[in-house]
Amino acid sequence: MAYAHKQQCFEKEEIPSTTTMYAWIDQQIMETKNIDLLEKLKRRHSTRNSYYSRPHHRVLGPSIETRPREIESRESFGHWKIDTVIGTKDKTKPVILTLVER
Repeated sequence: MAYAHKQQCFEKEEIPSTTTMYAWIDQQIMETKNIDLLEKLKRRHSTRNSYYSRPHHRVLGPSIETRPREIESRESFGHWKIDTVIGTKDKTKPVILTLVER
């Protein structure tokens, strides 16, 4: 916006918002290209699919790979496996908690 103001591209009362300017550039109403806008190229808009495909950053305990070998043999009681089953993408819906003794 500072560039448009400095170059007097618009009347002072008619300077559009940044969102409008970016929309005009995307629609090729303005001669500027996205490659000329360094700040716009740095910013990545997140997509809905990338949210569900990324790994969880919060780990709630030790990894399953670090458990002792004796648990794998299933000869002793008292070792539990816990998991949650999410039915929908709606985070307000209830989930199912499963507990299995290994």
